[in-house]
Formats: sequence, C-alpha cells, structure tokens
Amino acid sequence: MLLLLKRCLLTAILVSVSSLLFLNHLNAQRKDAFVDLGSVISLKFYTLKDKDTLGIGTGFIIRKDGIPYLITNLHNFTGIDYWSGKHFDSLKRQPNNIIIQHHLLNKLGNWVSKKQFLYKGITKNWNEVFADGKIMDVVSLKLTDTANVSIYDIEIDHEDEPYRILPGSQFFVIGYPFGITASKQYPVWKSVFLASEYADNYLDIPVFLIDGTTRKGMSGSPVIMKGSYTMMDRKTNQSIPITVPLYSLKGIYSGHIDALELSAVFKTEVIETLINLSK
Repeated sequence: MLLLLKRCLLTAILVSVSSLLFLNHLNAQRKDAFVDLGSVISLKFYTLKDKDTLGIGTGFIIRKDGIPYLITNLHNFTGIDYWSGKHFDSLKRQPNNIIIQHHLLNKLGNWVSKKQFLYKGITKNWNEVFADGKIMDVVSLKLTDTANVSIYDIEIDHEDEPYRILPGSQFFVIGYPFGITASKQYPVWKSVFLASEYADNYLDIPVFLIDGTTRKGMSGSPVIMKGSYTMMDRKTNQSIPITVPLYSLKGIYSGHIDALELSAVFKTEVIETLINLSK
C-alpha cells in the first residue's frame, strides 16, 4: 500500500510539473492567459462536397514519428451513420474535403482555417482500422498543411491500467454540439457517466457505453477523465482514490444509439492500433 501511495504521489507531482510547463507555454503565447488543456485539444471542422457544407464534426490530433494526424470518426468522412447505415445528407452526397479550425501559431484564442482533401483521385487519404475483420468508426488523416498553426496533440497514457474504472464514473466529451462553441472557438464540455463495464466490449467490439446528453457535431470528440475518482485495485480489489489533474484520454465519441438511449465510445486501444498503421 505504501508503495502504491508513493507511486500515486509521484504521478501527481509529475503531472503538476507538466501542468505548470503547459501554463507557462500558454502565458508565453498570450499574456495572463489561462485555458484548460482539455479546451485546446478538440478541433472543429466542416465537411464539404466541393464547396457545399454538409456537416460539422470534432477531432483531435495525435502524432506518429512527429507527424500530426487528425483523429475523428469514419462516418464524418463517409457521410454514412456507423450505427444505422443511413446517409446524413438527403441527397446522399459524401464529403470530399474538410476545413479544420486550427489554433493560430503562438496566438492562443485565435484560429486559422485549413483545407484537407479526403481523396487523391479515387484513393482515400485517410487511414482506417479493423477489429476482428470489422471496420471501426475511427480514422486518421495526415495533416498536410500546418503552416502558421499551433498543434496541441494528445498522448495516450496507461496510468490507470492497474485499476478498474467503475460504472458510474464521470467522463467528459469535449466537442462542438451542433457546431456551437462555448466561447470564441473553444469546445463545449459535456459531462457523461460510464454506463457499462469499461473492461468489457459492447457488441464484441472495443466500445464502451456512456450515459449523458450528446448532440450531432460532437462525433469524433475526445472522451476524457479529469478530476477525482474511486477505482478498484485489480490485485487487491481495494478501493483507491485517484486524481487526474490534467486529463486522461479514454476513447473517441462515436454517436448516440437511439434504441439504448446511450452513446458509444471507441476505446483508446483502437486509436493506438490505428496510429501504428497510419501512413
């Protein structure tokens, strides 16, 4: 137990140092700025067919070998709902480009638009991932134009692996419901609760369920833990208090499942596999 407490204390100290470094970085960009790290990792983007806007989505960035990739949902790029198989557009048009609202370089609180093409000819520019032969609702898109852009990428941690996350635990979905922003172009934080056993899979795919109000436009949002939690130690089966000062990425929001009145989140293991395969 003493060793476990020391480990938790060390983790808290390291995270606190990281937090201070991040805040100093923010202050270097804009005097007296304070923005939560979770508010800069989500990016809003528009999906378009040529010049016609079809929808709005959310994404976040993960790097592979220093190269930034936008992580979002497959259905944002195909225009077809992953869970129902229905087209979002009444004319069944599918996007061929997106416009991402990036953070302007060294000017936090300002944004710059960047276009990304989804196809080169008939070839998809995005990367897909499969589990047991079934395509997942998660894709990556290599960012080809990051000039004059500040990148706030996410790293996947495994700090909670020794513990069991309990149903009812609070998560946050950080995105753009109906394209709405909280202030300026910062995302909205939606509080949700774990509605299934985190370690188990829904429909035998790497998905867990959440209970809470979510909306269109949040597809592709990072789902994080932040704050104080009680978890179960896997070895001792004892309750352990855990604090997550910054954030811990738990998955990517996929969409609402009407029949259950719940929403689906693809786990970080899917994202990790995708990133490793991305080119």
